[in-house]
Amino acid sequence: MAYKTNGADLAEIYYTNDPGLLPGKLVSIDSGLNNIVRKSNGRYDSNLVGVVSTKPGLIIGNPD
Repeated sequence: MAYKTNGADLAEIYYTNDPGLLPGKLVSIDSGLNNIVRKSNGRYDSNLVGVVSTKPGLIIGNPD
């Protein structure tokens, strides 16, 4: 099965308690909370998962 989309990004839904996350910011798993992301600590962050995207071509995950 294939899908044709208008964007190139693949996004996954994550929740955060960090109000400072803006498009293009690097995000990491917050090891203190379950399934929550936070702004990356910087270089060599071993919990890095991706970048905040505004118009992904495909979103995976369950928003509930």
